[in-house]
Amino acid sequence: MVAGNLVSDNNARDTPEQADGGFGIGIGIAGGQHNALLRNRVSGNSRAGIVLSSYEDVPPLGNRLEHNTLSDNAVDIPYQRSPRSPGQGNCLRGNTLHRTLPEDLPRTARCPGGNSRSSAPAPRTRTAPPPAGIAFLDVTPPPARPQLPHARTAPATPALHLPGDVHPDRVPLPAPDLLAARPRHGATGR
Repeated sequence: MVAGNLVSDNNARDTPEQADGGFGIGIGIAGGQHNALLRNRVSGNSRAGIVLSSYEDVPPLGNRLEHNTLSDNAVDIPYQRSPRSPGQGNCLRGNTLHRTLPEDLPRTARCPGGNSRSSAPAPRTRTAPPPAGIAFLDVTPPPARPQLPHARTAPATPALHLPGDVHPDRVPLPAPDLLAARPRHGATGR
């Protein structure tokens, strides 16, 4: 389950090398089965907001994308299934979005039933190739965090007082300005 996240601007030119084609994608589900993406805010991704696809011979099955807000992505939700493993039962409900591939995806993949094995796949989108990237060892470490003054030297402590059961239906959609007040110190969506 992925609920209540802000996923934006995964387009950093100085990102580590991309072996799996994930550059410019907010959330990717490749061959995922029975995942729920609920009330996430996904924006500003140069390839796609949420990609739902087959992975080799593993079909996407029974995934639910509900009440997510998508904006300023090249494509908000492409369904990129393969002919060998087309998937089924994937559904969309209550999402705020502008463009899907195929274009009729919100109609053909309604919850609760979802899409059928014969649903059309999305045409491949043509986007600029990802940057070459940099070696993982050359990634700049994050800046110091004032709220964690002894982060490098503090001993690990067990979580003794957990907040209790998590109720996904109570996780809210994050505000669009969630990170606006926090300086990025040169870091971009990684």
